[in-house]
Amino acid sequence: MKKVLLSLAIVTIATLSANAQSDSKSSDSQFKLDVGVKGGIPLGNFGDVSSFGIGGFLKAAIPASDNIDLSLTAGYTSFSGKTVTILGYSSKYPTEGIVDFIAGGSYKLDGGFHIDAGIGYATFSPGGGGGFAYRAGVGYKITSDFDVTANYNGISATGGSSSYIGIGVSYAIIK
Repeated sequence: MKKVLLSLAIVTIATLSANAQSDSKSSDSQFKLDVGVKGGIPLGNFGDVSSFGIGGFLKAAIPASDNIDLSLTAGYTSFSGKTVTILGYSSKYPTEGIVDFIAGGSYKLDGGFHIDAGIGYATFSPGGGGGFAYRAGVGYKITSDFDVTANYNGISATGGSSSYIGIGVSYAIIK
């Protein structure tokens, strides 16, 4: 699995590098780099032991066509552990961090809306371990610099799976 993800990352980086060096003068055909903040609401069993998460991300993108962008995203989200009381005994779950690396794409719709999807690898911190990560969502470009997205995030690891709903706001630092 790691070899597949590494190969996917190398192909995506090579594509981004080759397209970033093109001579196109259109702002829609240039390398883009966004930095953002995100929040997360854990679902299922993950939601039983964790509460709201907050983090940040860095996203590099290059257009593949007029309506499609290819992207690489690296992010970190920290989820606070909940205190759970069972039969009068309280137990505090630890804070759980998720580091993810996602290769994906975005399909631009009319009116500033877009549909996003991606796959990659995520790891848990401090517990370690990790596995296949996937993301799907929708977004809206508020201005040429600001974008807001809502997405479903899932991680399938050897110890089980975790998922959360994420909401992010990003700012284009290179466009």
